[in-house]
Amino acid sequence: MTDRELDALIAEKVMCLVWDEKRCRVCGWMMLAEGEVGCHPDRCSMVWEGPRPPRADEPDFYSTDRNAAALVLERIGELGLQEDFLHFLHNLPMKTWSATYAICLWERLTASPRQLMEAALACVLAKSEEGKHA
Repeated sequence: MTDRELDALIAEKVMCLVWDEKRCRVCGWMMLAEGEVGCHPDRCSMVWEGPRPPRADEPDFYSTDRNAAALVLERIGELGLQEDFLHFLHNLPMKTWSATYAICLWERLTASPRQLMEAALACVLAKSEEGKHA
């Protein structure tokens, strides 16, 4: 899976971001009725010079940017999945948790954004599956 594919899954499954279809996917402005000046479903009215900026509907760079990854870690905290997340990150069985707590924290701090995102996605997907079987 590419970084951008992982980013898209993180946006959808962990961050629960859903694109508002009333907005232009290129610039993010509200769509207007036909005949009005502005963005329409088949075209964006935005004009730019130089390289095209990122599309408004593209996910953040969670798997390569530590600041974006920090937002995901905040979300994991909001979901109450910190312990589960650390276990996925380190592949540790629950019974050894207390004995290796300091090592887990150190490894979490030194993990790459991609490693953090892979663990976050695995954690949320596992909880989702667990909820289906409950």
